Amino acid sequence: MPALLKGFFDRLLLPKRAYRVKKNGLPEGLLSGRTGRVIVTTDSPWWYLRLVGDTTVRHVRQTTLRFCGLRGVKATRLGPVKGSTDELRATWLSKIERIAQSDAGRFGDARVGQAVAV
Repeated sequence: MPALLKGFFDRLLLPKRAYRVKKNGLPEGLLSGRTGRVIVTTDSPWWYLRLVGDTTVRHVRQTTLRFCGLRGVKATRLGPVKGSTDELRATWLSKIERIAQSDAGRFGDARVGQAVAV
């Protein structure tokens, strides 16, 4: 995981808010019952990621977010970024806005505007 992203998670997912350590020393995720979505940009073709695995998404989903109790984390990949045009990137932003509205409607969450992009 890129250091900048790791630092972001370290500052966002704080002890006693996102997780706690029980008396037996094991962690307990405090965000259980919630879902999430990881949005990543990529230059790798989809078939390559299927072949070798998308390690960044897997790590964020299975290690970082699951540690805090989130389950059902979906991934949305946008790319290739290299050589993309302003118009294509605007299309991606529109797509993410539609997905955010859909996710919020499905889960009854009116806080769509509070999403954070890294």
